[in-house]
Amino acid sequence: MVVGGRRSRGGFTLVELLVVIAIIAVLIALLLPAVQAAREAARRMQCTNNLKQLGLATHNYISVNQVLPPAGSWSGSSATPNYSPKPGGAWIANGPPGGALNWSMKVRLLPFLEQENLVNAYNMSASDFVTSSSAAAYAPNVTIMTTSIKSYLCPSDPNPGDDRPFTFLAKPPGNTNYPHNMGIEPQVTGGKLNGIGWYLGADPRVGVLVTVSSISDGTSNTVAFSEWIKGRSGANVAHPGAIANFTPMTGDVLTDVAKCLAASTYTWDFKGQNWTQQDTGRGGGYWHIMPPNKKACNTANGNLSYGDMGSLIGPSSFHPGGVNMGFCDGSVKFIKDSIAPAAYYGIATAAGGEVVSSDSY
Repeated sequence: MVVGGRRSRGGFTLVELLVVIAIIAVLIALLLPAVQAAREAARRMQCTNNLKQLGLATHNYISVNQVLPPAGSWSGSSATPNYSPKPGGAWIANGPPGGALNWSMKVRLLPFLEQENLVNAYNMSASDFVTSSSAAAYAPNVTIMTTSIKSYLCPSDPNPGDDRPFTFLAKPPGNTNYPHNMGIEPQVTGGKLNGIGWYLGADPRVGVLVTVSSISDGTSNTVAFSEWIKGRSGANVAHPGAIANFTPMTGDVLTDVAKCLAASTYTWDFKGQNWTQQDTGRGGGYWHIMPPNKKACNTANGNLSYGDMGSLIGPSSFHPGGVNMGFCDGSVKFIKDSIAPAAYYGIATAAGGEVVSSDSY
């Protein structure tokens, strides 16, 4: 069509352009959650696979040693001052300078995760203790301590997990999302561990070996590993990765849970720091007191008899609605935040005699 001697050009009016933009915006708004959900599903699947790898490594360890890997070394208040938890090694009640023999269950599983090079390089007589004054003691192990292992990290958790600006000889420590199940906190159980964790040493309360046959509740009903959200490196504010402080535990579960939920002082925000270290809340275990994805707490003044060993640090994750848990039979199950307390405590114990059906979680 010619108007005034010129051919007119077709195009979008302003209204049409705004309509197109609006349609594109609606499509993005509809598709973005689906894309994010798909990505989270893939991350959750990878997290599940990591826990399966830990379970398989544990079974391979058992095949070689006829016992579950120890959670670490512990003397406790009832132990004799000196003992030898391994050939050629000695540990003193409060630990030698730098805390040697503090190495975790995850160090012991390395040969069964195709990480023989790391375990061969690890100096079992040196330290991995996390204080700046012990740098000379842990220097032989700094390369291993600062190595990140993909199987120990959940891809849904972007937090650094370490206590920056603190480093091991200018290198940030390797961290972890996967603590092992220590059971119900010993302040509640009369001083004995009742999960799958046990410690080398002379303390008869926590040094009882755990074998497959001693898991009388059944390997499919007993948790071996779960996950937690790592800390954000010293933010010390309310956050799923932070840990609040409160006064020593009373030993009554309901009272202590209520005290933890009411705690508002945060002084620890490096959960998951250093996978080589046995300490609960760092590279070691967690406790089945606080339900999944609830507040984590530590006793500021120590427990009545266990000092820093116990805590109210439970499982947590960025997976919507719950956490992954790896069981002693090698299976991995998604445990909902709404799990009933009886079932939650039942799957924590190795020989508690609880009857827990699979449909209860």
